[in-house]
Amino acid sequence: MVMNHRPIQMASGRDVNRHLDQWATETLTSPAAWEAVLAATRDWSDYSPRNQALLASYGATGPVAGLETWRLLPDASGRTCAVRAGEHGLPVRVPITTVGTEPDPHLGRARPTATTVDRWEWRPVFCLDQLARRPDPQTLSPVAVPATLTGPDAAGRFLASARSVAARTVRGRLPQLDDPLEVLSAAAGRLPRSSQRPALDPVHAAQVAWLVADRVAQSTQPIPSFDPNELAPRERWETLLDVLEPTRRLTASLGSELGVDLLASPLPRMAVDDDRVVPAGRRNRLPRASLEQLPIGEWVEVGPYTTEEWAARGTDGTGKGAYLRLNSSAYLVAIEKADTATWRLENVRARTGAGVLATGTGDSLDDAKATAVSTLKARFPQLADVAPEVDPVPAGITRGWEPMPERPDDPARRRHLDNGVTLTVLAMGDRWLPLIQRPGLAATESLPDTATRAEAMNAAELAGRRVGREAALGSRVDFDDAIAALANHPSYGRTQLVARVGLRLEPEERAALAADPSPIDLVTLLGAAGVTPATTVSVLRAEGVDAPTVAGLLPTVGIPTVDSIAVLHGRWNIPKTTAAELLGASAAEMRAAGCTARDILQARPRQVLVELPADPDLWDLAAGTMAAAGHSAHDVAAHLATHAPNADCYAAAMASAFDDPSVGIALAVRHGMPPDALAACSERYGLSPSATAAALADAGAPTPTAVKTLLARCDDDPVLTTQIARSVMQLRTETIEDALSLDDALDPPDVIDLRSVPPLSRDRNAWLTANLPPQSSPTRTPVADRDTAGLLASLPEPDGSQSDDLSADLLSSMPEPDDLAPVLALNTPGANSNLEIDP
Repeated sequence: MVMNHRPIQMASGRDVNRHLDQWATETLTSPAAWEAVLAATRDWSDYSPRNQALLASYGATGPVAGLETWRLLPDASGRTCAVRAGEHGLPVRVPITTVGTEPDPHLGRARPTATTVDRWEWRPVFCLDQLARRPDPQTLSPVAVPATLTGPDAAGRFLASARSVAARTVRGRLPQLDDPLEVLSAAAGRLPRSSQRPALDPVHAAQVAWLVADRVAQSTQPIPSFDPNELAPRERWETLLDVLEPTRRLTASLGSELGVDLLASPLPRMAVDDDRVVPAGRRNRLPRASLEQLPIGEWVEVGPYTTEEWAARGTDGTGKGAYLRLNSSAYLVAIEKADTATWRLENVRARTGAGVLATGTGDSLDDAKATAVSTLKARFPQLADVAPEVDPVPAGITRGWEPMPERPDDPARRRHLDNGVTLTVLAMGDRWLPLIQRPGLAATESLPDTATRAEAMNAAELAGRRVGREAALGSRVDFDDAIAALANHPSYGRTQLVARVGLRLEPEERAALAADPSPIDLVTLLGAAGVTPATTVSVLRAEGVDAPTVAGLLPTVGIPTVDSIAVLHGRWNIPKTTAAELLGASAAEMRAAGCTARDILQARPRQVLVELPADPDLWDLAAGTMAAAGHSAHDVAAHLATHAPNADCYAAAMASAFDDPSVGIALAVRHGMPPDALAACSERYGLSPSATAAALADAGAPTPTAVKTLLARCDDDPVLTTQIARSVMQLRTETIEDALSLDDALDPPDVIDLRSVPPLSRDRNAWLTANLPPQSSPTRTPVADRDTAGLLASLPEPDGSQSDDLSADLLSSMPEPDDLAPVLALNTPGANSNLEIDP
């Protein structure tokens, strides 16, 4: 049964509100309905509250996912899951991210991030009820209750976790309570969805607490009841969002506290690399985006913050803190705590210690900083070179900024970065102007002025580091070219790869690269070193990774499906159709990759047919191509019966796929086609009314269907229909009358006429008419002699555009022997390298 048989279109926020208003009016009408919606949203906890409300309004049940995700899961028989024919997706809003800047909640100022929301788009998902083949239950992996919340002391540990979550999520003091549900309820009451929405009332706050506790099996009482009829329809679903938003926030915070992602879906999801948050299960406190804005080798102080403000940042402390960035992933942090201080060595990519490599204490913040640096130099000599000697930093001045020598008494400041960029801040009345001087240029570039000198310094540093990264791009290109040439050389070996790529990796990553990593780990390590997708493909080929394994890695590398087909075909020498099957490519992607119409119809017939216009000539060509591609007669007939838009297109397709009329009519009858389609088929085959009756009788067509088909072929003449049905199909007159009367009852005079008509053999004119073939029957040109390109014109463009430059790089030929001299020099131990390595 089709659940969503028509597309859902919502072009604006007004359409969304109207849709939710109607749903709330019809559905959210009782406490039981309210609780059912809250229960249903647990399967979509990884979606935003508004998307959860939309999915509930569509009537979705169980986990939801896009087509590509469902195709990753096997069903109980070993085949992949499939969406039922005729189903349309349930649209949800998803953010499209880009690179940008945003305020940093950890360090202040602005931080660069790769996950700034650029725009929002509607994307379709499908629920369990829309699947023709459902996933094997063993493939679903719901989040288990953390081990720390099991056993006799689970209640006490849950209370401690709830208090920690409340302190970290809500600013200000909360009452000291001994019931974890009351603690969570008090926190929920302080988490309004927005400044325009009121705080939750006690009932809804208690529902939030119950939902969070139920996620970890700690809810012992029924959920508090609420009757939505007390509210207007608009306010019903708005209140639902007010409940879902703090539920999601507190559940995520509880998962971070317990070291497990409590918002994870039981289905496989594409990993979202959000550099603004610390992943669940890790103990380092700075996300990668915050670390990116810190200068290397310089202490940066923050605060002072209160205990609650430090808790909101995920740590314990009172007073100031300081951060020292050591390289691309490691840093020291020192934090005042009462009359002492603590320090930690953390790494955002460390595979051991959950991100914390070393800890210690000190008598003061400066003592903790000095102890951290001395411990670092003793225990981690590979990081010690960038650790500075610790001395006090003047208040209000960022380390590295110096007075201008030519104007020592001027408040202006200048700083020289390691990448050759010079930064200057000048006083312009009551404003401050930041300036940047690029390497090798005498002219300076001005940035927007700021209100204070500190703001001008921060803006100049951020822009200066960006300029430095741009200046380093040339060396990175040289590095990538050298790795590509090495991979394409016949003497390629893992030792040479480690020697070149390992310089850009952390020690533990370098060791993993040298220890024969799996293909997926190899791809991850190459990406961490900054190797481009094209060069990564070359390395995989040099490593001898087989095509099926590579097909699963190409999306991870970041290569679009269209380009991936070309890669597997050109570099692994497999047919494009095989490559498309390995990648799960759509018909549109196969077309963009250059596959023929026959290949596409062989692999993805449904995707072509659903987009094919209602043109009988195109359906004639499509069916003939499917038959020539090797599809069985039953499969071809089933596809045509499901997707043909009208009787003419269906008839043209059946006549093209099956030359024998008896076979074509029999298959049409077997698939339950209506009389108008059967009549069109008989005309397309050039059958006379008598021959049509014989074919229907041989196919075992139901009597009502056969009589109605014959009536259509007799130009709605019931008398001639009766004569042919009696003579050819051996039907009784009463049976024919019953079939003709199913839609409209026959008038008594008509009944008398039918019962008095002579047999067909005694009515010469009727016999001639019954055996007269259709006036015109189109002649067919063999499929092999026809141009099939038009079959694919209606396919939509594939998601994501194919880059000609990327394809050219991926499929570039091997370098000539004369071009390999630089590579051979790099392979020599101790040889000099002109590659500039990122710190």
